[in-house]
Amino acid sequence: MTWTDYKPPVQYIKTPDGKERPVRGLSLEDFTGLITSHLDDMMDISALYIQSQKDVMAATNMTDIVMLALRQFPALISEVISLVTDTPELRNKRLGVGLQLQILQTSLKLTVEDAGGLGNLSAMLQSAVKAAVGERGEVSRKLTDILSQSSTSGAVKTPTS
Repeated sequence: MTWTDYKPPVQYIKTPDGKERPVRGLSLEDFTGLITSHLDDMMDISALYIQSQKDVMAATNMTDIVMLALRQFPALISEVISLVTDTPELRNKRLGVGLQLQILQTSLKLTVEDAGGLGNLSAMLQSAVKAAVGERGEVSRKLTDILSQSSTSGAVKTPTS
């Protein structure tokens, strides 16, 4: 077996039309594209996640974060769904909230597993975003503020589960 035979892990979900369709996790290439196209939204989602880890009145689990993202960042969510389904024509297409949640939760699970845990994924994303913003003034300062809030919220590497 060679590397050209490798296929990323997928999980099949049942869609409302009764068909089984594949969903994959996000790749580093996907994250790079998302960071480039949706940096502000991704930083805002990161801030929501970090705040949720510190505030018992805030979102308490990943489903809550995903629901907030669905409402507040529809273009980013649409882009993610098109990537993890390998279906570019889904970009900006309206899907039912239940299907969106199912796709996003499945992809998040696969992405976190591939990264070796949420802490590892968070650390990788922080590095990628830092590299993307470099010294870009206001964006760089905003990122520094967000990341400084996460110093106690598990953004360190964790062993795989």
